[in-house]
Amino acid sequence: MGRTAATAPTTRKLCPSALTAMENQNSKEVKRLALQMFVQGSNHDQEFFQAKVLEVISEARDCYLDGSMEQYTNEQFTEMMLLDSCFLIYIIYITVSPQSPQDHLDYLPVFLRLGSLGHSLTSQAVFLMENQIPSKILIHLIILIFDDGKDKVSKFLQRAA
Repeated sequence: MGRTAATAPTTRKLCPSALTAMENQNSKEVKRLALQMFVQGSNHDQEFFQAKVLEVISEARDCYLDGSMEQYTNEQFTEMMLLDSCFLIYIIYITVSPQSPQDHLDYLPVFLRLGSLGHSLTSQAVFLMENQIPSKILIHLIILIFDDGKDKVSKFLQRAA
């Protein structure tokens, strides 16, 4: 007995652009969660950190090829740098902090959204991301929230070497 059109299984291919769109959406959500956790772990609001990034945004633009960031206003570029930096700070924190679960509960929503496979893959690819975030912004932000921020970055880079 053959299958009818109503009972035959169907497959639908996801084109690369659809996969990229899903990955981008998940990436944006995870970065926003990381920013939210970063702000919650401080004594400041998001606008404070945006202002701090905006202070060095012209120097950050100088880290990119001429014209490659012209499509972004200072506000858009600041938001992008803040989101990416907070996510990288999350990776640094998870990597260099003691591995007891209590130490990571503040970032648990980020980890859960990312998933263990996503976290593993992200941890492996983070150095490509680090090359896209000017170190001036990263250091500028991490020392605002962690007294030992520079040490955390140093330990993170040593572990990866």
